[in-house]
Amino acid sequence: RNPSGVLITRMREAQEGQGASENAGADGDAGRAFRKSAKDAIEDLIEEFKLSAGCAWMLRSLAPEKQKLASKIDPTGQDDPSGFVAEQLRSIV
Repeated sequence: RNPSGVLITRMREAQEGQGASENAGADGDAGRAFRKSAKDAIEDLIEEFKLSAGCAWMLRSLAPEKQKLASKIDPTGQDDPSGFVAEQLRSIV
């Protein structure tokens, strides 16, 4: 994995988490965890693991409910992250 990409992703997550507390409504849901949209999670996955264009296209073309499942795929430690993600997508689709 690219250390710079990991750092950027962690910084973005920290900023988004901080922003969620500041933007919490008056109805007392300040303690609720910030949730990323499935689309944002997919984009982070593509960026963090430098997935191939074909794999990125497959992820982006999924329906939102399938993207939510796909965003949980963790290719950490895989020699071929794009191949691993593509293989896991076969079980989702």
